[in-house]
Amino acid sequence: KKPKDGFRTDKLDLASRTQAAPAVLDGLKDDEAALEELHLASARPDARYPVVYDMDNPWGILLPHLAKIKQTCRHLEIRACAELATGQSEKALDDIILMLYVVDTAKTEPFLISYLVRLACVNIAVRPIWEGLAEHRWTDAQLQQLQPRLEAYDWLADMQKPLHAEGAGGVLTV
Repeated sequence: KKPKDGFRTDKLDLASRTQAAPAVLDGLKDDEAALEELHLASARPDARYPVVYDMDNPWGILLPHLAKIKQTCRHLEIRACAELATGQSEKALDDIILMLYVVDTAKTEPFLISYLVRLACVNIAVRPIWEGLAEHRWTDAQLQQLQPRLEAYDWLADMQKPLHAEGAGGVLTV
C-alpha cells in the first residue's frame, strides 16, 4: 500500500534519522506558535473542553477535541523523535511532558472513547521515550523526570468512570 504523502522510507537507522531530522523540524515550524501557546497553557492545573453533557441522547454527545488531542500527540511525537536524533534531548523531554499533559486533559471525561484515546496517546508518547532509551539520549535527571509521570497512570482505576458512564448510557437508552 502506497502512503498518501509519499514520504515513507525503509531507512530507520540512527544515521538516516539524524540526517532527515533537520528537514523534519523545519517542516514542523509552522505549528510552533500554537505549540508554544499550548505549552504556556500546560502550566495551568486543569483543562475543560466545551462538551455538551446534558443531551437527551447521550450517544449524540460530540467529542471533536479527541481527534485534536491525538493529532497534537502525533505532532509532538514526530518532533520529539527528530529532536532526539539531533541530540536535543531537553527539547524532546519538554515535548513528551507536554504530550502527557495533553493526554491528561481528557482524564476526567466520563466517556470510554476518551479513555481509549488517552491510552492510545500514551502509547504514542512511549515511542520517543523508547528511542531515547535505545540510543542512550536521556540523562539520569531526565529519566527521573519521566518516571513519576508514567508511574502516575493507573489505567484500571481510570477505567471505572467511563465504564459506569457507558452502563448508565445503556440503561438510559433502554
